[in-house]
Amino acid sequence: MTSVSSPLREKDYIQTLRDQARTLEQSVVLPYTQEALWPILSNTDMMNQKIGLNPTNNQFNALPQGGSHLYVETKVAGMALAYEELPFEWEAPHFLSVERIYHKGMVKYLAFAIRTETRDQGTEITFQIRYVPAIPDLVVSPAIKSNLKQMQKEIEQAHHLLQAGATGIEVFFDNSEKNNKGPKRFI
Repeated sequence: MTSVSSPLREKDYIQTLRDQARTLEQSVVLPYTQEALWPILSNTDMMNQKIGLNPTNNQFNALPQGGSHLYVETKVAGMALAYEELPFEWEAPHFLSVERIYHKGMVKYLAFAIRTETRDQGTEITFQIRYVPAIPDLVVSPAIKSNLKQMQKEIEQAHHLLQAGATGIEVFFDNSEKNNKGPKRFI
């Protein structure tokens, strides 16, 4: 794994990226409580796998003040990606979010969030991606929209499995699904 200097150490760098970020969202309402959906929504590793993202190579470096710095490498559609991942933030069962600063890839910055809100019909789930493109947005935006739609599709599939009696992580293991096509997502 390659070691690189961290742009996070540059004054105001992350705030500049946050200020420049574009936002895309996708929402769906399911007839379940936030608490019933949280074990599914918070399992980001399984969701990433379900939407076709490749496995990652993670390098954890201890920080003198405690905790660790995470540097990640992976490939998507044959393109090498490398990024620093900031610690997740969450308040179960209401939201989770994570930010990534890219060294290689189609974006310079990507923040992913899931928010849940109680509605009369159940729970509204909003998937949000904020990003700063590293290449023309004409390429990046459709790829991100595709990922958001795939996440919504997977949550809607989870709804059908929950109706059939699945609980929590079981929704990720629908044996009737023939999804052995391999990784296919772009972000």
